[in-house]
Amino acid sequence: LLTASKKVFISYSLMSNSRDKLLPSGFVSGLQKIFSVNGQPLSPMRTADYISFLKTQQDTYKLCEDFVYFCASKQNAMHEVLKLKYESDFNKSVLTSLFEFIKSDFKNYGERNVPEKFSPEEIAELNFPNNTVTVSKVEKYYSCPFKQFANYALKLKERDVSEVLPFDIGNFLHKIAEEFLNHKNDFVNRINSQNIVSKNEKKNKTNLILINVVKNIIEKLKANKKFYKFNLKLNRNIAGILEKESIRLCEFLLYSQSVSKFRPAYLEVFFGGKGFPSYEIKVGENVFYITGIVDRIDIYNDMFIIIDYKSGTEGTGGASELYYGDKIQIYAYLKILEKILNKKPCGAFYFPVKNEYKDEKNKEKEYQLKGKAIDDTMFLTAMDTSVNFNNPTSKIFSCKLNSSKKILESGEKKYSKIYTISSSILSNMEEYSIKMVENAIKEMLEGNILPSPRKNACNFCKFASLCGYDKKQGFRDSVYKIINSFFESEN
Repeated sequence: LLTASKKVFISYSLMSNSRDKLLPSGFVSGLQKIFSVNGQPLSPMRTADYISFLKTQQDTYKLCEDFVYFCASKQNAMHEVLKLKYESDFNKSVLTSLFEFIKSDFKNYGERNVPEKFSPEEIAELNFPNNTVTVSKVEKYYSCPFKQFANYALKLKERDVSEVLPFDIGNFLHKIAEEFLNHKNDFVNRINSQNIVSKNEKKNKTNLILINVVKNIIEKLKANKKFYKFNLKLNRNIAGILEKESIRLCEFLLYSQSVSKFRPAYLEVFFGGKGFPSYEIKVGENVFYITGIVDRIDIYNDMFIIIDYKSGTEGTGGASELYYGDKIQIYAYLKILEKILNKKPCGAFYFPVKNEYKDEKNKEKEYQLKGKAIDDTMFLTAMDTSVNFNNPTSKIFSCKLNSSKKILESGEKKYSKIYTISSSILSNMEEYSIKMVENAIKEMLEGNILPSPRKNACNFCKFASLCGYDKKQGFRDSVYKIINSFFESEN
């Protein structure tokens, strides 16, 4: 009765996110006071103690069993084995047996801690399961190789907290947009079925129905365990704010659909599975498959655009962001979907879903698509039919009608080229994004996981306490300011 049959493995960080040394854990100190072994208080044990423990064992199989028990779980055992792999004085044959013993029953062993260097085979296994790669993984690599490896290869997760974070709000609003567009036709039918005489009456009834629809969507989402935080008592104070923001978002979606001829044809479509096929690229002698999820594809006749939802205000899809690898996803997706859909790519946009709340005075500018559109009059007119000489600026994306006196006199519709790019430039941007994916794969296969952050990559980074990067070393900054004309010729 005095011998426990199970063990609990408790760990805590020695360094804070700001890279300051932390005081001993109060929780661990409390456990030391409560429990004892042979009359002696518990004491923390480090890697050196594990090594000493292993060296005392003679029977390899017994060693494997004892070590897993010692670490409390196969998961924690694999943590330590990956570290021990690079201990020069450790018996390699014993280590191999230990590795295979743990691996046999622990399928996700690759989702753990990282030694300083892996072989190309191990890098491929961790970074590219089944030779697949996502563009978001590539973007994270260009942000910081260590950040990408910790996030996507090791799949390290932060401890979940009960408070609603900006990330949670962004995800919630993203889902609101998807649900609303999925049921937009039902909403429009409800409006049309009303016996309405005046425009004011239609506006009022539309607002009432919209509010009702949004409330129903919110209740449906809150029933999903993914959004459990929004049901907790401590988060109830944001419920009213979130509802108002959801209504604003849906008002924008409704307005944009009322003035545009483009319609959402696909929402949350996955390529690389049952949805669309993956995109094949060759790097050296290896073939890799780009997979991912496209938030939204809008189609009108033989033209299409893609829209990627982003939390906050990050990213506009500018030329510099593409050149340095910060934002390549929308262009890579455009290239992939052009082949799948067999339609003309006309624009790639980010939809900044707000996770912070603006002043009511700025309400009109809160939602707008950010990205690149081609300078094709037929496309631009279909994208926003409300744009005319009396209303020259689009409210749904960056587009403006040229309203010079000469143009007004001619009566010909011409759009300002400040906000648009040529089809050839867009095509070259697509090609460049694929080359950036290939280049990132090459570097990842070489084993590059060193902390080498771009400017702002360390802001709010959840792995800051792991890498210990000294900001005084500087960052990989944007040396050149890239403009659209850089992509006029294929690079």
